Amino acid sequence: MQYAVDALSWWLFEQSEMGMVISLADFQERLHRVGQHLVEGAAGQQVWGYTRTPLQADPLRVQSTDTLRQQLYEGTGARLEHIQANVDVRREAQLNQMAQEFETQSLVVLHGASGQGKSALAYRFLHENAHTSFTYELQRLESLDQVRQIIFAIQGRLRATSTPLWLLVDVNPGDALWLDVVRGLAGLPQVFILVTIREEDWGRAGTAFEALPHVDIPLVFSEVEARTLFDSLVARRPSTEFLSFDQPLKNPHPVGFFRVL
Repeated sequence: MQYAVDALSWWLFEQSEMGMVISLADFQERLHRVGQHLVEGAAGQQVWGYTRTPLQADPLRVQSTDTLRQQLYEGTGARLEHIQANVDVRREAQLNQMAQEFETQSLVVLHGASGQGKSALAYRFLHENAHTSFTYELQRLESLDQVRQIIFAIQGRLRATSTPLWLLVDVNPGDALWLDVVRGLAGLPQVFILVTIREEDWGRAGTAFEALPHVDIPLVFSEVEARTLFDSLVARRPSTEFLSFDQPLKNPHPVGFFRVL
């Protein structure tokens, strides 16, 4: 409340110093702006660091490159730290396609089965292409009120700056609230949205997504890409379990890396 009084008092002082005539409509419009700014700020504080987090490495989880490389080798879910350490396997075809799609679209969806590398690909793309400090990741969507706060906070940010804003929406299994977030933000100037979603959840979205201008990119592990990934992993640590890429394909009970594929 004190901030609102101070803001209005300062505005009145400025207007009087310039000899301006203030009408009732002028005062009401200024009061509305101050109130809107306060609400947007409160919404931003409520979602900051909990649901809307800046896309940056966790300073409390600093690990060596060898440790990060070992984590990905063992199948740990990709984080931005893995990308910054360059221990991921680059997927040039998909990265190039995403860059091309974002030239004409502001909403791109990566969908595929679990384990297809959607998160690693999204982090790699944003790390190399979202050249702005306004890059956020949405997570832990729990209610429509929370969704409204996110949309309101981002709209307030857009009114404060013309800098492009990038948003990564990594959809949790069974979550439907991500659709409300995307519907509320898609098409806004300077907002670019990248969605990563499992195939089953993408299928459930159905016609609810068709009305939004977007491009969807299906991720499918082809044999060629699987061989490339296998060769990259073997180069990091030679396999003692399999002699070649083809051997486990002949095994009726595949284990290890090929169980994932």
